[in-house]
Amino acid sequence: MLIGKKVKQLRKSQRMSLSELAEKSGVQIATLSRIEHQKMIGTLDSHMKIAQALGIDVTALYNDKIKKKSNVEITTTDTATDVFIHSNKSSYEILTKNILTRQIWLRKIYFYPRR
Repeated sequence: MLIGKKVKQLRKSQRMSLSELAEKSGVQIATLSRIEHQKMIGTLDSHMKIAQALGIDVTALYNDKIKKKSNVEITTTDTATDVFIHSNKSSYEILTKNILTRQIWLRKIYFYPRR
């Protein structure tokens, strides 16, 4: 759902007019109308003001936009097994499994001589 549609849906569910939302939020009525009719997106600041006026958290406007990631693997340095030595001063460690089917994330480790 687009942000404008979400704002309009939330405003209507609270039986609030566009002018009431403008007054409560401090966002110009013309701006609110353009946002609701998807002529403009608005700024983060205006989104925060609108959300506060509607009594919701600003993230509620973006819930449909945020993709939930699944199947996330967390590998700690204790369980990582593949280390590639680049030189006596650095090495690379693979931080993911099944590297043929996924992106590879490497972490470079520097070794500094002790004094």
